[in-house]
Amino acid sequence: MQTSANQRYYYLDWIKVLCISLLVPYHAAMIFGPAHFGIKNLSTHTGYNIFNEMIGMWYFSILAFISGAAVLFSLRNRTTGQFILSRITRLFIPLLFGMLVIIPPQVYVERLQKQQITPGYLDFYSHLFDGVYPVGNLNWAQLWYIAYLFVLSLLLLPICVYIKNRPHILQEGFRYMQKAPYLLILWALPLMLIEYFLRAYFPFGNQNLVSDWANVLHLSVLFLYGYIIMRSAYLQDAMLHCRKLALLLGLTGALLYYIPYIAGTFSPYQQPAYILRWLDTWRGFNAWCWILAIVGYAHYYLNNNNTILQYTSKAFLSVYILHQTILLCAAYFVVQWNMPSFVKFLILTIVSYTFSLLIYQFIILRVRFIRFLFGG
Repeated sequence: MQTSANQRYYYLDWIKVLCISLLVPYHAAMIFGPAHFGIKNLSTHTGYNIFNEMIGMWYFSILAFISGAAVLFSLRNRTTGQFILSRITRLFIPLLFGMLVIIPPQVYVERLQKQQITPGYLDFYSHLFDGVYPVGNLNWAQLWYIAYLFVLSLLLLPICVYIKNRPHILQEGFRYMQKAPYLLILWALPLMLIEYFLRAYFPFGNQNLVSDWANVLHLSVLFLYGYIIMRSAYLQDAMLHCRKLALLLGLTGALLYYIPYIAGTFSPYQQPAYILRWLDTWRGFNAWCWILAIVGYAHYYLNNNNTILQYTSKAFLSVYILHQTILLCAAYFVVQWNMPSFVKFLILTIVSYTFSLLIYQFIILRVRFIRFLFGG
């Protein structure tokens, strides 16, 4: 059986589109939940936190998996040097541009709401390099994942090239998966170990790369999983076989966790350290189950191409870069309105979607230099 290195997997693009579709309401919900975020509504509700946790348990994990798979396509007709150049133009330049141009308005409206500065954007921007957020104003906000992906792509490139040059490793090494496909579930073990031993020391919400070893290792493992599985027909068949069991395990784990949480009989934030450690371990297992379920079902039902996918998959990165700045700038005004929080949530979600796509359609697509700054 040959590897699948010369195929295109449209279902991965559909998952990527699904992810950006969820990211806008995910960040909008943070405005109305108790967790820290740049702009906050006066009243908050834990329901928004629960919504975000249910998405967050697999969201960036599956993006890392897809990012690893994307390296397979990127290396197909590129040398190592060409790949590195593509990472610079596709990731590093948008990151730098975003930190200097797109992200500062987010920090500005946050400082205004907290009454830490007086109005005047130019005066605020003159202090952009006085320090790193949250003490200073220089921040990469939602672009943290682009920074991580850029670094991980380069660090893990030697492993990917080694596998590319030795395809027989995957053809023969995973032949056993034909008879035991459900062993793919056990690939969760490295994630569980990372969460058990490291998460207590490197908690969520600290995406500064240099002291965030739990996330760095977690994302690295999934990045390599994506690259390896998409190169092996045996592993892809195993993933298809596992999708039903993985969905069952993911749903069961989520229900056991969130039903008591919603009912108010269990709070994950008020537990002793050893309980928190096992909860983190469960999250590692659950994340892998959801990845297998989502990728497996997408493979089965969504491996097709059309004009909507072609457009949205190209708009993905631009919308990712733009949406949170539009969201927070609009939220600075909307949270002051006297209306139910859910109505505000819907307004902000629609505004962020709409203006992100309008900017992409009428500015980024039409101006070559700007398209280059957004990784196009």
